[in-house]
Amino acid sequence: MSFQLLLILEPSCCPHVTCVSFMSAGIQSWDIDLKSCNLDLYLQEFLSQHTASFKGAGEHRDSAHKLLILAGQSVEGSGDLLFHRGLFSPQLLKLMLTEQVRSACSSKLSLTLSCPNIGQWRKTLLGNRPPQCPFTLHINPPEVLPAMEALGEFTSLISGTLSPPSPFDLLPPPVTVGFLKLSRPCCYVFPAGRGDCAFFAVNGFTVLVDGGSDSQACFWKLVRHLDRVDAVLLTHIGTENLPGVNVFLERKVAELELSADIKDDSSKRLISPELGVVFFNAPCRLQVDEHTQQAALTLQLLEKLDIRPQPLFRPQGVPIEPLTLFQKMGVGQLDLYILSPGKNMSALLVWHPACPQEKVVRVLFPGVTPQAKLLLGLEKLKGLAFLQKPTGRPAAAPPPGHIHAR
Repeated sequence: MSFQLLLILEPSCCPHVTCVSFMSAGIQSWDIDLKSCNLDLYLQEFLSQHTASFKGAGEHRDSAHKLLILAGQSVEGSGDLLFHRGLFSPQLLKLMLTEQVRSACSSKLSLTLSCPNIGQWRKTLLGNRPPQCPFTLHINPPEVLPAMEALGEFTSLISGTLSPPSPFDLLPPPVTVGFLKLSRPCCYVFPAGRGDCAFFAVNGFTVLVDGGSDSQACFWKLVRHLDRVDAVLLTHIGTENLPGVNVFLERKVAELELSADIKDDSSKRLISPELGVVFFNAPCRLQVDEHTQQAALTLQLLEKLDIRPQPLFRPQGVPIEPLTLFQKMGVGQLDLYILSPGKNMSALLVWHPACPQEKVVRVLFPGVTPQAKLLLGLEKLKGLAFLQKPTGRPAAAPPPGHIHAR
């Protein structure tokens, strides 16, 4: 009888204490016969033969009893795990299990799965199973194994090998000299995994909206060539939109810590855009769960950078008034309309060019706002001239509002 233990962990999303406790709970939930498999002895054997390279790891081995532990942050709703270069979903695991069963030599397979106790994991993996399914599946069962002497050393060893990559490796500096200048209105929507990330720019002002779910930020290849990001708009708290921004903030913090010590050519790696105002409706108190860990990290990093996040609220029943982000004589004016204030925010960016021959640019950023709230917010703006036609022209100079100076 053979047994197999597999751990899949995301170091950048799994703090040391959480990682150790999750691994311990997962291993102790493995309902195996200790007479047939002395797990404590096998763990001691592993520790005695351990090398930094984990020789033999990843080799294909058939076993009838498997334990799979998936640890890391997950997407709210679906429960998909956020790994370094993408998402790992219950649907993908179900497909892998189906292929495993087809090619398995053993007629009886047993899998114990320790995974996020939210989302679609249980429904996807246990739903629509045929009556004569060739394997048994246990999802997040209770802990049944006794305390083991080697378990603490094993989990400490594994967690000790997990080190998040440097922000300078995730977000390398530009390879060319000089900065990119954007003279005409432009909007980039980036492939952000299952998250959101967009970049809007006019002549003299740039806005980054959310950052995507990948720690190797999808916006960086463009943004690193700018001298400044004037505004960052974070539409909501989520693991699908904050990780990319957090790596950017971690890089800025690391630059501050290293700038005093680096005086040679290696200082080139400290080159990155300056950061302006950050709009973020973060609550005063964050509930302790994995979805708010990223938000808590955002606030910690902003504090280290001495940047105070600016909330975007609007009292109920009050007409929607624009917040003027940028205004320059002979160039134009950039306004921000908050359609649905709150923890899940949606916004409309409107560029009024000074030249009457140029078109008004309107960009809607819905975030994760429910459609009903989004339409209600747009309904309140339907009387504005620039929304009356499919394409708009500046009839006159827009009224001045509050300007955030660069």
